Amino acid sequence: MSTDGPYNEVVSAILVTIQYPGMGADICAEHLEELKGLVRTLGIEVRDASIAKVSTPRPRYLVGSGKAGELADTAKDLAADCIIFDDEISPSQQRNWEELTGRAVIDRHEVILEIFAARASTREAALQVGLARMEFIIGNLIKIHPMALVHYDARPADPIGVDLPHLRRVGADPRHVGAGLDERPGE
Repeated sequence: MSTDGPYNEVVSAILVTIQYPGMGADICAEHLEELKGLVRTLGIEVRDASIAKVSTPRPRYLVGSGKAGELADTAKDLAADCIIFDDEISPSQQRNWEELTGRAVIDRHEVILEIFAARASTREAALQVGLARMEFIIGNLIKIHPMALVHYDARPADPIGVDLPHLRRVGADPRHVGAGLDERPGE
């Protein structure tokens, strides 16, 4: 993965896709194959890939605690640096997985952002990827505690031309998350 990202030491991973009721095993297998290709694009070795059957998504790990323990053991036994979910995981689920396993845990969205970052060859492309990452981070920050939103006074549009809602989360002000991008007005 990219050398400036939070997962720059990741060289191996296990992959997980979720099979919900009514979803065929063949579709899950296709999803896993596609995810394998994406992960390999980043130069990450795939040590295992599995399908986890879930009747109802669980708030803590998305899967039940028994399956979470099995996946954690697999990651440990195979010395995988990361667990990558094909399905979107919430910020709290990501934190719970990282606490359980002591490994980086990401989902398909983050893999795709890393691929774009690795392939951004122009300054404009790098800025666009940076903006996409900031939007992803802001979205996840707001998902953590949506009721913690408070209103603040109107402000001019951001210098990069993105007008974020005039809301902020206590401790996660979107104006501060994108501070690195604000230093490049007019780009």
